[in-house]
Amino acid sequence: MSATQLNIKLYGGLRQFADRPEVTVTTTLPQTVQEIKKALQAQLKPEAAEILEHSVLATDQEVLGTDSLVEGALVLAALPPVCGG
Repeated sequence: MSATQLNIKLYGGLRQFADRPEVTVTTTLPQTVQEIKKALQAQLKPEAAEILEHSVLATDQEVLGTDSLVEGALVLAALPPVCGG
């Protein structure tokens, strides 16, 4: 397996934990969403841990479950939980 760079766009409250609205994570694919979130956490400020735990990752076509395998997407979105009505 070779290393792959994933670009992860940060939305909402997650943006405050990085210097840019997009973070690059280097990993090998396939990886589960949970594993990618751990690699993402290493790129963010420590205070992001709690909000990232409750956030989801998505491709441009679907929201991914925690156990979903990411095999080929090179751009993901990190979506924090929101409330509203």
